Amino acid sequence: MQTFAPAIRTFTATPTTINDILPASTDFSCPHCARNFNSRIGLIGHLRIHRTEAGEPVPVAPTYSRRAHLHCPHCSCTFTQRMGLLGHMRLHDNL
Repeated sequence: MQTFAPAIRTFTATPTTINDILPASTDFSCPHCARNFNSRIGLIGHLRIHRTEAGEPVPVAPTYSRRAHLHCPHCSCTFTQRMGLLGHMRLHDNL
């Protein structure tokens, strides 16, 4: 018969504060353009468009390009996702 010793858990006496969880700044705005982000990781991902592989600023590249809008061939509606356009086009098929 085997017996197991209970696990011993140790905890640190240092309490976790809000400063340990949140970054020092909650201003997630791009210093190169007017974009604002809800999270630090969103800002970090965005900052890549302002740099080349060598770390230099991109000379003539646009600072931000929005997704291409998909246009309905039957009316003036536009969509950012293909499934939205396909669902909308079913309305025209039923007319």
